[in-house]
Amino acid sequence: MGDLVDHDLATKPDLKVLRAEIKADIDSLRSEIRSEMNSLRSELRSEFQTEIRSLKYAASIAMAFLSLVVVLTRFTH
Repeated sequence: MGDLVDHDLATKPDLKVLRAEIKADIDSLRSEIRSEMNSLRSELRSEFQTEIRSLKYAASIAMAFLSLVVVLTRFTH
């Protein structure tokens, strides 16, 4: 039984090193994930703004067309 206690004590420093390495790996992964999320968020925001501009442009063309139809309808009646 003394051998088990000695063995457990001998691996504690190894476990500390392993725990530190795992923590460093997790921190690194968190950083990478945050970076990727920020990049994706930026891309999506840019694409969203482009789509909004396109929709506004299409809406302005539709309004101009409707205004033209209203004016032409008034002249024909």
